[in-house]
Amino acid sequence: MNEQLNKASIIRQMQIERSHFETTLEQLNEVQIIDEPIIDEWTAKDIVVHITAWERELLRWLDSAAQGQRPAIPDPGAWSDYVERFNVQVYTENRNRSLLDVMAESHQVYSNLLLELGKLPEDPDDSLWSVWLDEQPPWGLIASYYEHYQEHGQQIEVWLKRF
Repeated sequence: MNEQLNKASIIRQMQIERSHFETTLEQLNEVQIIDEPIIDEWTAKDIVVHITAWERELLRWLDSAAQGQRPAIPDPGAWSDYVERFNVQVYTENRNRSLLDVMAESHQVYSNLLLELGKLPEDPDDSLWSVWLDEQPPWGLIASYYEHYQEHGQQIEVWLKRF
């Protein structure tokens, strides 16, 4: 296992990046969060919904693996189309939700994700990993989640510099 990509370091980095993302959000007022487009038509609220949806998707994959089923992760060649469809669907379905509801769900899903990540085995030979596509711990996939916080946090920071 890559020394930097292990459960403890990924969870620690996730907590750091999520905290930074939330600190960035705190710089916005409610009108900015709800009404101001940051990325194309997406507002900060839409970005939070987007991140939460992907966290929920990872939880679904982890749950499938815990039940001995191969997670329904698209093959690498289908990943781009899957991401595009998923993002459009999440945006469309959640566009009119209240900020309070979005933020409450975001905090709950993130807490659940940390809890589930903490339960994962460190041992790459643990039987849990046999259901994953490459039969190895998906540390790289999981690490992409803290990179997701970085990406969208930076987009909000760039937007904030306009003011």
